[in-house]
Amino acid sequence: LQEPGLSLDATSERLRVMLLIFHESAVVPARHRDAAGRLRSMLQTAGHELRPFEGASMPHAAADAVVALFPTASDRRTQGDLLAWAGRQGIKTVALEPDLEAISGNSDGAFAADLAAFDRVVTFEPCAYEPLQSLFRGSDALHCFAPFLDVAPSVAAARDAAFHRQNLAARLVLPRDVPWILADGSADLADGLASFQQLSQALSKVLMEPWALLLRCEGRALGDVEAQLRWLPRDRVWNLDAAANNNRAGIFAACDLFVWPAIGAACGPALLEAQAAGLPVVAEKNDLTQHYVADGITGKLYPPGNFASLANQISFLLRHANFRESLRLEALKSTPELFGLLRAARDFNHLLDAL
Repeated sequence: LQEPGLSLDATSERLRVMLLIFHESAVVPARHRDAAGRLRSMLQTAGHELRPFEGASMPHAAADAVVALFPTASDRRTQGDLLAWAGRQGIKTVALEPDLEAISGNSDGAFAADLAAFDRVVTFEPCAYEPLQSLFRGSDALHCFAPFLDVAPSVAAARDAAFHRQNLAARLVLPRDVPWILADGSADLADGLASFQQLSQALSKVLMEPWALLLRCEGRALGDVEAQLRWLPRDRVWNLDAAANNNRAGIFAACDLFVWPAIGAACGPALLEAQAAGLPVVAEKNDLTQHYVADGITGKLYPPGNFASLANQISFLLRHANFRESLRLEALKSTPELFGLLRAARDFNHLLDAL
């Protein structure tokens, strides 16, 4: 509830506690693993008591709803038991963040039919909007909500940005009087490596400006990423060590600019973390980033694949600290309201109320 000025339900001062029978797929898709904790936090923030589903012989519970988290084709039997149990109890059912690969990989439509058995299908994942909408066209069962993040750690870190900057500068021997550019992404996919490559090409065009690149990289060996940064002088790049990475929110708050091309699927909560910590964002304009970044308000989006335009955006923001500051202030103000846990919890509760 650490989001000032927001209330879970503007029409009531009372938080209605509901019991959800909760089942998480035994095989969670890799792209959802980081989201599992956030989704549980959202359900708890929404005021729900979570009770795990214990099988078809589970005794009756006075639950308001049944939620299947990450339903997937590999776990159809348990999901069938869950639906059958809910049907006997007369309880409404919600499929939360279904596995898109399971939908596309079932040519016979069996998994799509399984999803259709739920009363509601919900996603907060922008890359799922279009595939699910094509599957549920003409149906009111599907609800696509904006992505969300627990912004409290980032908001708290932003208040102590100077402290985090001082600590990070001392740890990594960073130049304190130049803008720090943070890049944070996964190199597990080809899109991620392509993003690192485009970032390198763009920054090589603005070497006349003072800056330091702080690099957070998840996934492949660091050598794969360093190969994509071959256009940059080594004395401009700092790889964040394990100790520094333990303070993720502090790293974001300490920096001046977040730059991540976010090519293809290489996009995620880091864009929201940056804005919640007060970092202006520069990213490629695509179907995903437009859900995360307000162009010209909390960051800048550039045409896809145009690293020259990316370089221009970086150069402009490095030179104009006053414009960076206006983006920073708007990001600090709007991110909790638009992308915080309370907003997601409010959306989810309105969905349950409609059921």
